[in-house]
Amino acid sequence: MTKPEEHRSKWTTPADMKDCRVYCQSSCVAFSTVFNGDDGTKLIIAQSGYCDMDKRLRVFEGLVQHSECALVDKPVSIVSIFPEPNSVPMVIVASGPALLAFKALKPYYKHTVPGKEANETETTIWKDVENTKEGREKLYQLLEKRSNEVSFANLTYVSQTYLMSNDKEQAKMIKGYGTDLKDFPLITCIGKIPKSLNEVKDIVVIGTEHRKIMLSECFTTSDEFLLPSIPVSVLTHGTYDDYQLFVLTRDSIIYSIKRGDTEPKPIIVSQSMITSVALVGKMIVYSTSEYMIHFCNFEGEILNTVKCQSKIKMLEPFFHSHKQLRAVIAVFEKEIRMYDEHHMLDIVKYEKALGWVKYGTYGKEEGTLVVCYEDGLLAVQTFRRTANFEHKMEYDSVQCC
Repeated sequence: MTKPEEHRSKWTTPADMKDCRVYCQSSCVAFSTVFNGDDGTKLIIAQSGYCDMDKRLRVFEGLVQHSECALVDKPVSIVSIFPEPNSVPMVIVASGPALLAFKALKPYYKHTVPGKEANETETTIWKDVENTKEGREKLYQLLEKRSNEVSFANLTYVSQTYLMSNDKEQAKMIKGYGTDLKDFPLITCIGKIPKSLNEVKDIVVIGTEHRKIMLSECFTTSDEFLLPSIPVSVLTHGTYDDYQLFVLTRDSIIYSIKRGDTEPKPIIVSQSMITSVALVGKMIVYSTSEYMIHFCNFEGEILNTVKCQSKIKMLEPFFHSHKQLRAVIAVFEKEIRMYDEHHMLDIVKYEKALGWVKYGTYGKEEGTLVVCYEDGLLAVQTFRRTANFEHKMEYDSVQCC
């Protein structure tokens, strides 16, 4: 529930969703039509659940859950795409080394990104294993020893999964991978770009732990780039004919990749950790661990900076066609603030700690904000078309609570 007086708020009072508790990261949330476009967009959430024990793809409509289906592996990110012109959107879930495609909430296709040969030592460990209880225990011990030597992160995804599986799951893995072990990379982020202005079809952009960015059309790689570091977030601008990608890596560098480039170009090198990044029109907006929000152009030049008093949990792009307003929503512990490159436009306070927010069209309402609190409960707010932005505030005019 918001604290400001109702007549001053640019948003409606949050309406709580009924019997809905979710545990997921903000990259696993999207708005999309699911069955057909007549009933409006749904809220799609790929959740891991508390302690990764409740993996589900969930669909919400209005203030209630509409439907769901189970997920086998932990989701990392989701995106909704048009696989073909005049088709119903397909929900793509990135999970482990695979893209899981769902049509009408039913599993449709699984695409595993290309891997490479595993290192010789690990391959030998798997090749010599016997699928007996003693053999599975021996494999576990050898992989655990190998993990101590090279670190768990440097094992293949298959070996990592084996070490975290029970005996029944281990038996299935030996049967499936024992003679042909590959080092399949974990997918770290996904995005999409439209094929062209005239064709309603999308290209999927994939980032992996092998430091690669791949563009995939119908699960066939069309472009591929190697980064100096592992990508954690990818933002897209333009169509496939003239795209520009902005890739945030684990070492807090943002790279630009344009159509026709042979290698990524670093445009933003942050001295402090970049915690979130968003595209707002033709600006890159990113937050840092030092409580800063920077507005930059596409060349990486800083246009303005917001100095905040507390941790910025995430950034969410905002656009309202009726107002022709572009801004960024910054999420703090118990409030959100809306900024453009010159002013602070709005503050909304909450009585509970926030987890993430998602802005977009929900149902048939363009300006909808879905709020997820840290306790997993969801609420929905709508941006008022009568919202007045004549009163604009300086960035530091009001301190965070």
